[in-house]
Amino acid sequence: MYALFKWWFDEAKIHHAMHNPLDPAPDWDGPLFQAGRVAIQWDGYWFGPIINEGGQIPPERFGFAPAPVYGSKRVNATGGGTGYVIYSGTKVYDAAWKFWSYYMLEDEAVNRAKSGWGLPAFKSMLKYCPQETPFDAYRLKQVQKELPYQIILQFPPYLRETALISAFNQQMEAALKGAIDFDKALNNLADQINSIIAKEM
Repeated sequence: MYALFKWWFDEAKIHHAMHNPLDPAPDWDGPLFQAGRVAIQWDGYWFGPIINEGGQIPPERFGFAPAPVYGSKRVNATGGGTGYVIYSGTKVYDAAWKFWSYYMLEDEAVNRAKSGWGLPAFKSMLKYCPQETPFDAYRLKQVQKELPYQIILQFPPYLRETALISAFNQQMEAALKGAIDFDKALNNLADQINSIIAKEM
């Protein structure tokens, strides 16, 4: 785990390879990618319509790479929304299921898949994804290569994702700006996360 954090830190501080407190993005890094100001974008299939506006970009101009591998097990983590769930204690189960079915299985799901702005929740619906242009065919093929390694990130109930990101940003910003060294920042991060867990448990 140390090596993973150190890799990110070095890429940010030494190589300026992603937006960070030293090289902040005004909102998110999508527009920076469109403007040719960043070379690597950590996004997936849904980002296709943004970088291929107008359908004129040849596939060889952009490429999709698999996620970096740390350790012996190759995984492809989902970092964004993938669908909806129904609360087991809901009092309106029939209505909730009706909406879920419509949105995830029926017309709305098909329309969303056809738009190319995201992957459907079911592999059987991949056939609806755009494949007419070489670019769309290419990006769908890359997704299909990654499916065997797909996992869903899970966070324990006592450690919210937003709290984790906030702690990470707070400690790494101090290190990137030279206020503390990297090892001290990492120790502070561990202490801060442990404190959050202790309060929530």
